[in-house]
Amino acid sequence: MPNKHYISRSQRKSKGFKGILIGAVIIFVIAAIIVIMSVTKLSEKSTDTAYESDPFLHGISLTPIGTDDSLEEGEKIDEALHLVWQSFGINEKRIRTRKLGNVEGLIDVELKRYTVPVSDKFPLTLVNYRIHQFLSLIGAEVLDASMDEWGKTLEVSVGFSGFTTHVIQLKKEPDLEPSRVNVAIIIDDPSKKPDGILDQFIDSGIKINYVLNPAKIKGQGVYEKIKENKEEMVVCIPMEPENFPHDDPGNDAIFANLPEAEIRNRVRNHTSAFPEAKFACRYLGSKIVCNEKLMEVIYNELCKQGVTFLNTGTIPVEHCEQISVENGVPFLKTGLYINTPNSSVSSIESSILSAALYARIQQEPVIWELCFSESVLQALDNIGGILKDWGINFVNLSEFMQGVTQGPEE
Repeated sequence: MPNKHYISRSQRKSKGFKGILIGAVIIFVIAAIIVIMSVTKLSEKSTDTAYESDPFLHGISLTPIGTDDSLEEGEKIDEALHLVWQSFGINEKRIRTRKLGNVEGLIDVELKRYTVPVSDKFPLTLVNYRIHQFLSLIGAEVLDASMDEWGKTLEVSVGFSGFTTHVIQLKKEPDLEPSRVNVAIIIDDPSKKPDGILDQFIDSGIKINYVLNPAKIKGQGVYEKIKENKEEMVVCIPMEPENFPHDDPGNDAIFANLPEAEIRNRVRNHTSAFPEAKFACRYLGSKIVCNEKLMEVIYNELCKQGVTFLNTGTIPVEHCEQISVENGVPFLKTGLYINTPNSSVSSIESSILSAALYARIQQEPVIWELCFSESVLQALDNIGGILKDWGINFVNLSEFMQGVTQGPEE
């Protein structure tokens, strides 16, 4: 039986609930991998098969979230559906809503019907899968789903405890383009692979930002080739890790025991190796990046050189965001490290496609960190057309910065 706790409109739309739900969605992004990996074939699969065949859902406890009594069940469903519409770039102003009276068997609970226009770039079964997935996070369920014989309309009934509270009609619209979202790809260390692969990345037609370590690419012509093709560069500054000397960043790295003047001098030396680079990141550096005082010095010196620091990896660096604000520059960080060097092409494709849908939930520019490998190159080539259809717009970091300051493109 639904909870009947009446709240204000501002409470219903509270950022707290959205934050919890979005956080949980991050955990389940990979749960869509198998379905998305076959995105071009999804229209041929039944909804039940597409949902139940995902091995990542089995063995994962789908503990309901957002169960506090400040939100009624119907409102939780609306919040979850809002994230689904964002995933597919759906303009919510075009969604038609009808109230069909009270739900039979429940008191003061209205049955809602939504008519949702969906770009034909997305299979309706994929949209339905995401509805399944998101509703499971709040303890709701899909009670029924039926596709018309032409595959252009899918009607989905959802609710709680066997009661239907929402009827959703998904309608394909061939002329409807999903909203665009900017994504910047950074490729780490193009000195790892033999000659020829860098040329293929440059010729791929996808804007890519290359991370260059001055100590690793000397004499290889990598810098010259990237400069010649006017690709965006990110200078990689070696820094002391927690497990030094097991992992050694090199003699010219930034160490925690160096005086401030020497730290500034080494920052200048590294950035001067690639004067065209407007961005910098760290190589190793777990000990340095967690030290707020040292990062203040590094940020300040980079700003003097007109270089913006990019936080890579998974180390929590909340203080870096505050340092960015104090220095008047945007806080940049990679949102997703998509693959390891040994990943298969198909798994990389799946991760990228899943990340593309998650990027839409964020509705802001996103940075993906990829390995410099033949597998990544092949994956991007295979699914580049799908990503373009989905409204994923690859940009270099300079363009990305404009998106950060100006907001997402409509």
